[in-house]
Amino acid sequence: MNSPFIQNQNQNQNQKIEITLCEKNTVLLGLTGEQQKDRKTLSEFSKISGTIYPHILVENRENTNEPAIKSISWHKYQQKFAVLLGDDQVAIFDLLQQNWENLQLSNPEQTNSTCIKYRPLSGDSFAVGNANGNVIVWRIKHSLIFGESQEEMDFIDENQESIEPFNSQSKMRNEQKISHLMEQESKEGVIMCILKHKKPVKMISWADNGRLIAVASDSFIFIWDIFTQKQTELKRPSSFKTSIDSVEWSPSGLYLIAIMNKTQLVIYETQNWNSQILKYDLKIGSICWNSNDDMLCLSFKNHVEIDFVRFMNTYSESKPSFDINVSSENLNEIVENHFRSFRNLSHQEIIDQDNQDEYSIKKMALDPSGKRLAIIFSDSSPLNKLICLLSVQQLKIPYSIQLSFIGYIHGSPECGKPQILSFSPNFTKGALLCCVWENGRIQLLPLYFKNDFN
Repeated sequence: MNSPFIQNQNQNQNQKIEITLCEKNTVLLGLTGEQQKDRKTLSEFSKISGTIYPHILVENRENTNEPAIKSISWHKYQQKFAVLLGDDQVAIFDLLQQNWENLQLSNPEQTNSTCIKYRPLSGDSFAVGNANGNVIVWRIKHSLIFGESQEEMDFIDENQESIEPFNSQSKMRNEQKISHLMEQESKEGVIMCILKHKKPVKMISWADNGRLIAVASDSFIFIWDIFTQKQTELKRPSSFKTSIDSVEWSPSGLYLIAIMNKTQLVIYETQNWNSQILKYDLKIGSICWNSNDDMLCLSFKNHVEIDFVRFMNTYSESKPSFDINVSSENLNEIVENHFRSFRNLSHQEIIDQDNQDEYSIKKMALDPSGKRLAIIFSDSSPLNKLICLLSVQQLKIPYSIQLSFIGYIHGSPECGKPQILSFSPNFTKGALLCCVWENGRIQLLPLYFKNDFN
């Protein structure tokens, strides 16, 4: 592809890509600083790449040490996502309208928040967990969230004012009026219940039926029935004191996984609640499923290894199984092999080859199709301001995973480090990656590729 928008490492330093905007069949496309200011160039770019999604800047209004954004969760069926802000309020961004919905949610019980998750099969409903031991479940009446939408944006306008998480109709002059507005809206239009725990809530996850929610709190896993608001403590597979660091339901609800004592992955099947433990020498970092329930991907904190756990007979038996195949990949080898395959493409300009920690992983996310893996590097890595994008191919014979390096995703120079990665669950043209950067910018990056396996 002969295009001035192709992003590679051989470009003239004066034409260095400052921001990546999309992937087109394993090629990353982006713009330089000068190109971003030229509307003609933007128009040509959109014809080549497709839709250019808006980049949203959320400012830390409280001026605290808290990040502007703590967590993000996508709606399972609609193109919208909920944002847990640094001041513990929740705002919702509608991607089709390209505007914030005219509603924000806050509550005195919703302080020190840690996580947010949209609830499946429930319209606009989601839960927020916090360090006070609360899980606040919100259900929004639709009549209150339809505000006037802005005109659809086709391009990124660098001169545009920062988009704050409320539109012109709901913007107040001071924080006191905002708080008053939230209380009024909560009384008139939001049905809420609060699930109480004695210890801080670290993570929450909904089952696919939208009725059960799993809560990781201290050394316990609780399963709540949201209809009856009754809880059941899940039996842990070991008798000694444990620490539950994370919990995640599989997309179809066949499995529930938990990270225990930082180094053990516990896999529960949800028919009889039997379990199996995978033990590691390293601390587990990120865990993510593909949408078919047949592959689990996990990384290890500040390490280069990626493990793929494949459930071998999920399809044939239509029931959970512990027939598991585990394979490992080394990110260092994958990227270095890619750059060594190009004679004129030097990786020395980006990293120090003698630094063994350059590819150590902090967080990662797998798209629902299981074909794209996005990685944030650890803070000690010289690559900590980039996102690594890999192509994932599942090989049937032998049962293994093949990873291919696609490239590095760049944010704007002022963005800082990437903090959060999340994929839309219902993007039909490939995958839609959402990245939250250190300065509060939300970058939406479409990855266009065929969604069927070759």
